[in-house]
Amino acid sequence: MTATARRVAVLAAASSMWLLAGSAAAEEPMRCYGYAEGDKLGRMDSGKIDEASGMVASLDDPGIYWIHNDSGDDERIFAVDDDGTYFGQWRVKSADAEDWEDIALGPCADGTWRCLYIADLGNNKGKRDDFSIYRVAEPAVDRDRDKAHDGDTERADEWRIVFDLDADEREQLDIEAIWVDLDGTIYIFAKYDDGVDMFAASPPTQDEGDADVVARWVGYRDDIDFVTGADVSPDGWRFILRNDDFAWEFVLNPSFATTAEVFTGEEPLKTLLRTERQGEAIAYTPYGEGFLTTSERTERPIYYYECLSFDGPVPTDGKEDNAGGGGGAPEDSGCAGSSSPLGLFWLLAVAALLSGSRRLRPQRS
Repeated sequence: MTATARRVAVLAAASSMWLLAGSAAAEEPMRCYGYAEGDKLGRMDSGKIDEASGMVASLDDPGIYWIHNDSGDDERIFAVDDDGTYFGQWRVKSADAEDWEDIALGPCADGTWRCLYIADLGNNKGKRDDFSIYRVAEPAVDRDRDKAHDGDTERADEWRIVFDLDADEREQLDIEAIWVDLDGTIYIFAKYDDGVDMFAASPPTQDEGDADVVARWVGYRDDIDFVTGADVSPDGWRFILRNDDFAWEFVLNPSFATTAEVFTGEEPLKTLLRTERQGEAIAYTPYGEGFLTTSERTERPIYYYECLSFDGPVPTDGKEDNAGGGGGAPEDSGCAGSSSPLGLFWLLAVAALLSGSRRLRPQRS
């Protein structure tokens, strides 16, 4: 069964369970214990997407993914399906595109989770000291159009990101990854060949308009390098980072007081990624049962990595778990049935979306 067909089945079953999900706010994290080897779903079928650098799933329109190109392109975003089917482009009003590196979903001024956050933070040449993040309302996608959409978004807010560093340190920043937490905090990741820095910025999310926003350093790891993409799961419990070879998933464990402590103190789940030519983008599916990746170059494939178990460690048959490859899901892993823990998780997550709940995880102080 394809990923799209599986989601259709889950949606049908979940339509009768939304009341259950609406009352089942998760107080404990949903931890994935291992991911299957990446399954190729398709490739970008539009030549306009020639350097896919950022990717995020729509929660308002499950099945749609928002993508943008890397530096050198215009200020535009694209809508595709998980197999690469192209639905159109939208130029982002009042935005510039010096070096867009990632895209995330976050709160709008009215508190709804229907805004896209676009990170114009790239600094590959090491000569930049002006950085911005644009917030824009997520456009509606008409999948039944005869021709792909070609138009504009609403006006974007610009937040000028001021890193709490001296001038020399700012010029050395090379940032390619962000994700947005429940309270609107933006987590920003600077890549190096020997580690990764995490910064936190708290923009005035309830206000419309442009503003200067300070980003403060909150943590560093030396066992993760060259980070090129990030995302947060729909239930809010997990966030994931990637480089060209691996993905690292963190769980916001309640025993840690802050997200920064999770980042610096938790051992993440490490997953080997399929070979991509300059792979940068990563995005959870709208139901959180897996994630997608894609790359900047030539073929631009889309790979899907499905969680093998939310119920306990995955048997490895003497092999390392998918820090060394993962194989397909075992027959009893629950990947096909709604009565298993993973199937139930799909139902609850989708039902929460249907009932208007953005996340299942309570806010952290």
